[in-house]
Amino acid sequence: MAAVDLSKRLKLLNITDITIGNMRTFHPIVQNNIDNLISEFYRFVHHMPATAAIFHGYDIDRHLKPAQKKHWDSLFSGRFDDDYIDQAIRIGTIHYRRKVAPYLYIAGYNYFHCEMIRLAALHYSGMDLAELLQAIAKAVALDMDLALTSYTRAAWLHDA
Repeated sequence: MAAVDLSKRLKLLNITDITIGNMRTFHPIVQNNIDNLISEFYRFVHHMPATAAIFHGYDIDRHLKPAQKKHWDSLFSGRFDDDYIDQAIRIGTIHYRRKVAPYLYIAGYNYFHCEMIRLAALHYSGMDLAELLQAIAKAVALDMDLALTSYTRAAWLHDA
């Protein structure tokens, strides 16, 4: 499925071996905190009318939380390969089919992005923190790009 030129995207976002190394260093912190972050995320969105309707009929604990955990774990593992690309695009396609408006999708990314920044600030300082924050921003931008690429492709196919 991966019809995305990952090398171009990595270059455009300046994701280097150093970036990937920083993400891998941060990965255990993500793993130790992701369950709580995901639970808080679903508690937050469940009380908003625009998002509550999206989750109606889904077993959040059984299906959505494990999928979220797998996704964030994969992203911060720093393994940007065809499996990761396929997963990111598949997730974006599912959100498109469920008619999740891009502003809601981006708001979800914002939640996790801000939480990753908070975790980084709690565990790092100085130059290490600056480099890690850049790595987090780049990873989230790549992931959002791939997900929203699926929105664009679906819209183009629909209009064709």
